[in-house]
Order: sequence, then C-alpha cells, then structure tokens
Amino acid sequence: MKKYTFSLIALCLGLHLFAQDSPEMKWGKVSDEELAMTEYDLDPDAGAVVLFDHGELKFDYSDGSARFRLDRHRRVKILKRSGFDQGDIQIRYYSYSNIEKIEQLKIQIFSPDGTKTTVDKSAIFEEEENNYWSVIKISIPNIQEGSVFEYRYSLVADYIFTLNPWQFQEDIPIRWSEFYMEIPDWFDYVFLKQRTNLCIEEGDVLRRSMTIPKSVTDGNGHQLDRGYQTVNVNLRSQRMAMKDVPGLKEEPFITTMEDYYARVQFQLKSVEYPNAPTKFVMTNWEQVCSELNESESFGNQLNNALNYNNAWQDLQPVLDGITDPTQKANAIYDALSSRMHWDGLRGIYVDKSLDDLYRKQIGSSGEINLLLIAMLRKAGLNTFPLLVSTRAHGQMFELYPFLSQFNHVIAATLIGEEAILMDLGNPNRPSGLLPVQSLAGRALLMNPENPIWVSVPATTSKDVYYGLLSVNEEGTIEGTIKTSHEGYAALNYRDAFLEESAESIWQETMEENYPGCIVSGVSVENREDVYSKLKQEFTVSLPKAGQAAGDFIYVNPVVLSDFKENPFTIEDRTYPVNIPYPIEDKYIFNLTIPEGFEIEELPEPTRILMDGNAGLFQYNVSESAGKVQIVVEIKLFVLTYPPEQYSVIKNFFDIVVEKLNEPVVLKRQ
Repeated sequence: MKKYTFSLIALCLGLHLFAQDSPEMKWGKVSDEELAMTEYDLDPDAGAVVLFDHGELKFDYSDGSARFRLDRHRRVKILKRSGFDQGDIQIRYYSYSNIEKIEQLKIQIFSPDGTKTTVDKSAIFEEEENNYWSVIKISIPNIQEGSVFEYRYSLVADYIFTLNPWQFQEDIPIRWSEFYMEIPDWFDYVFLKQRTNLCIEEGDVLRRSMTIPKSVTDGNGHQLDRGYQTVNVNLRSQRMAMKDVPGLKEEPFITTMEDYYARVQFQLKSVEYPNAPTKFVMTNWEQVCSELNESESFGNQLNNALNYNNAWQDLQPVLDGITDPTQKANAIYDALSSRMHWDGLRGIYVDKSLDDLYRKQIGSSGEINLLLIAMLRKAGLNTFPLLVSTRAHGQMFELYPFLSQFNHVIAATLIGEEAILMDLGNPNRPSGLLPVQSLAGRALLMNPENPIWVSVPATTSKDVYYGLLSVNEEGTIEGTIKTSHEGYAALNYRDAFLEESAESIWQETMEENYPGCIVSGVSVENREDVYSKLKQEFTVSLPKAGQAAGDFIYVNPVVLSDFKENPFTIEDRTYPVNIPYPIEDKYIFNLTIPEGFEIEELPEPTRILMDGNAGLFQYNVSESAGKVQIVVEIKLFVLTYPPEQYSVIKNFFDIVVEKLNEPVVLKRQ
C-alpha cells in the first residue's frame, strides 16, 4: 500500500495550528449559558449566532459500491428579531437518480426558559427545484428572542469523485465550526482551502474493518473477484475547526460569497485498491479535454454531423449571399438566438441529440451553446468550446485539472487575430456581448490538441445623458433629456423593457429623487436593433428640484446619474471588489437660469485619476449668457480591487458623489 500524503492548498490566510477545546455538542444538551445569552460579545449587533456547526464524513460500501455519509449537527441562538429569518432553513441536495438522499432529519427548539419542543413534519416541506436538484424547507415555529434551535441530518451520496465542501463561515457569526472525516487509504484527495484560519488541524491513521465487494476492478476495468469480503483498512482521519468566525455580509460588486467565505473543498486525485494499479483521476488539462472531446454527450455531438444535420439544413438559408466570416457568425448567432430558449439550467453536456434540441427549441446553457458551436463549425468557422465557471458558481483553480470546476460552455470563433465570444440565452444580447454571469475572468479554450487558459474580455457599459433644462424662480426644473446606451447599459434597458414600459421606468427613476415629478413624451430608438445604440428621449418637470431661499436658488443641474450615492458604504472590506465590466458614463446638462437672476457661485472643476489609470472622474462647469453647462465623465477600467485597495475605490466614489450633489447658487439681481 502506498504511503498517503494529504495535498493541501491554503489560500489567502495562513494556518494557525494549536490545540483548542471544542464545545459540548450533544443532541439536546443546551447549556444554561446558551439559554441565558442575550448578546454575542464579539458582534453585539448580530441578530443570531451559530453556537456550533459540526460535520462528520465517513465512507462505506454497505450497498456494494463506494459512497460517503455526511452527518451534520447545527445549533443556533436567536438574539434579536433581525435573526428570526435563521429559522427558515433550506437543505439543498442533488436528487437526480437518487444520487444524494437526506435521512434522519430532526429539529427541536428551546424557549428561553429551557422548554423543549420537537418540530413535527408539518413544518417540513420538500420541493423539486428542477430535474436535478431538490430542497428541503423548514420553517421553525414559535421563534422568539432568546430561542435556541438545533437540527441534524445525514446526507448520503452515491459517489466519491467530489465530497461536499465544508463552509466554516457565513453571513452571521459562528462560535465554533468543526469538520471531521475518515478517508480509506485507497482514495487520495486534494484539499482546496480558502481563507481558513484553523484553530485545529490534526490527523491520524486508524485501522478498522470494512465490508466491501470483491468485484473491485483494476485500472483496465477487469474484475478482480466477486462477492463480499471483510478487510482491515487504513483510514486517515482529519479534523479541522475554526473558532469565533465573524459573519461576512454581502456587499456590492462580488462574484459569489462562496468565493470569500472560509471553506474547504475536496477533489479525488487518485484511487489505489488492494492488488490493483493506481488510477489517476487528476491528470492534466490536455487529457481532460481529450476525454471530453471523445465524450458521447459532448465531443461526439460536435464531431458527428449526423447529430445536427436537420438543424443545419434548416439554418443554412440564413447564410445565403454572406461571405464575410464575422457576418456569418452573427447571422448564425442571431438565427439561433431568436429560436432557442434557455431553460435556466447550467451545464456543459447534451442530454439529447442536437437535432432533437433544435426541434424542441429549448435546452440548458451547455446544450444550446454546443448547438451554436456545431452550426458555426459547419459554416466553416474556426470555433472552439470555451469552458467557464460562472460568477455565481465560483472561482476555478487552474493548477488542478478537474472538469467539475466548470458549469457552463460558450462559443469562441477565431477570425484572424480576433475572437468573437457568443453565448445564447437572451435575444436582447448581440453576438459578442456575454451575459454578466459568463464574465468570470478566465476560461479554458477547449482545443483538444492544445487547450489553453484565456482571459474573458468584458464589453464596456456606456451611458450618455444630455439635458436641455431650465429652472424657474420656485426651483422647478423643466426640459428635455436625451440618452444613449451601449453594451451592458443598453442590455439592461432592453431587458427592463420586457417587464415594464419605458414611460414607467423613467417615471420611477426620476421619482426616486424628485417626488411628484412628471415624465412625458418618452420615445425609444433601436429597441429591437441590438447591434445599434439604444437611444431614448423624454421631457421632465421636476417640482422643487432647486431650493428657493429668499433671493437665492440652490439648484443642481445634474438631475440624473447612476452615482448619486456611493455603492461602497462600509469603512473596511475584507474581501475583493469585483466589478463585472468597464464603465463609461458621460453627463452633459445645460441649465438656463430664470430672468432676473445671476450666477452667484459655481462648483469648482475637478479631475481625479486613480492610480494605475484604474478610473477617471472629470467634472467641468462653464457659464455663458445666463446658461450653465456641466460636463461629467466617469470611467472605470480596472475591475478588481483587493481588500487593501478598497479605500482607493471607496474614496474615489466619495468624491464623485459629493461633486455630483454640489449645487449651483443663483442670486436675484
């Protein structure tokens, strides 16, 4: 038997290894201290605190195949009404073909005086999210300030390739989080640690008997024996714990909070059964892509034209008379974009033939984009699948070639030195404009002969606002506003138009800052032409937009802006800022002042350039013949800011917001 070594990757924070006493974690044994607690000393504002969260993972072969069982026991203290929502519990699991099951679920709640109530089945509901995932929902009754509740369950999974990750941190504080596991010596796992500051990390080797099937196969798939046998197995135990973990609240501009919580993930690296050669699960990206290219539900769908012959025959006429490669790509994309619908599921495989998919006109993200790739290739365009982990799915580890890191695939068509990235699912997106979820920074270009990691560029979001306005003696502003939008700015409006009218959108937008305003005469240009700028125009009447005080009027001509408030409000941030795409906003507002008034004071011009040309803010003001013009430019080029640079972007927007809210002072002559 080989000597086993844990593969450990510690990300972001170092490990502190020292002995700690764990709390008592017996079912039903709630201490007087837990019942009497009225405040969590380390976070007095917390509405609830997790007293402990304990997980124990073990393997067995009791049903003839390898599987694992995760037993979890969690206890929560409610401190304030703001913590009542912790009593709404969701346990999500992969229910497809009963691959995962939830067993032995128990819940009980203790009132502040220690009275125990068992939560019955009427408070437990089970729902299917889709064909693959289900969720158990629990609504704990009679929660009050001072309550303590606990629940436990077992998750049984009929696979060993990946183990359930353990999360030491969440949005409320946790006094103690502990994970214990026992792994048979046959399995070698990579541990991927993220932001862990462990107070306990210890391991041991145990010797135990285990009943396993004799029909274990060797590396070539040949059976070694039949029936069952009891063998003594070396188990490697691993215990990890974190103490006094602060709650981590979600802030604007993130990928997913799972990228920032302290947690550990597990991925199978190799298998070595007794008397059998080692089978390596983790190889290299070349091998991963080669196997994917040979897969029946991926590469074979693309490489066998019989799988999409009918779709091609139906689609081919849209290319009549088109010879330019870019126009060909756009024509195919547009035709499929108007026909195919995304069912809301992510994936990289095809469950049906591409012809069947085309006929049904609906599929997962992977299915409809593999159809797109097949059509682009059939048209003679050099196109490859681009494997992506969406922003909500979380970060990838490029050093570790595991296909399970990806949950999405898009099309990359190479034309000369340029690449057109295409992702079906929303007809409001033109070719080349990816959904925000696909802007994950890096992706794997799946060329079976030479797979490479590439950066995923983001199209700039551009807004231009132009206003011809006038203000009267009462401070009412009236006039016309014209807007122009490109990239994600245009997409956001086109998507919004599906839910409500442009008139309603602008009325609601202006009323946020000017209650009682009137928006009228709204027109929209290029609503359906997604390759052109979206243009809008409307008139406004904004009562009391300016403040009249005696002989003075204080008025701000910048009546419309995306940055009237700073999106970064907390003083310190412990995880990165991740802005999905570059931003370029421009505001030009011309204000005619009322007769009998003169300009008393104008804001000072300002120009700020962040270090490394990360962002630009420019504010210019001029006056001429009773008119004031303010021109503002806001540009963000750098999209990621580590915690130590948080103050840079926060201070930048502090200045932007302050400047955009500065008034022009008018005085009666």
